[in-house]
Amino acid sequence: MRAYAPAVVLALAGTVVHGYTFAMYNVYTQGVIGGTSTSYKIFSTPPDCDDLDNAVSMSSSTDVSGGNGVRCEGSCTGIGEGNVIDELEMRIGDTHWTYYRDRGDDNLVDTNDNRVGSCHIPPSNYVECFVGIGSFTGRRILRCDTDGQVPIGLGN
Repeated sequence: MRAYAPAVVLALAGTVVHGYTFAMYNVYTQGVIGGTSTSYKIFSTPPDCDDLDNAVSMSSSTDVSGGNGVRCEGSCTGIGEGNVIDELEMRIGDTHWTYYRDRGDDNLVDTNDNRVGSCHIPPSNYVECFVGIGSFTGRRILRCDTDGQVPIGLGN
């Protein structure tokens, strides 16, 4: 699996499109010897194993105000019918957006609380892949439609 430096993510963040639909996947990686990790990846279409392996990973964080990553509260694994995300904050370069379930409007907002799109918890979708040194599983946890600009290049 490839890891990308934050500088690469920042470079990609300069490329934008309008009215972009994307899905956030929780990706769980397990090595044969036992090491595990969890990250987040964004895709515009359901990914296959190559997509999961090659997409830019965003780390899980308790605070993304100082750098790239994803902060997710609630059930953020994508496993089971009880998958309920209470809050998901993502930061990719200059893009810093948050989804709040308790607001009841499904809005995706920027740091000034301006609507930039809408999100919903989608039906379960996952990809499980096996490689020589372990396995990784990607589970869709949130699907969003933007009203304006969003960085691309972070998935397919």
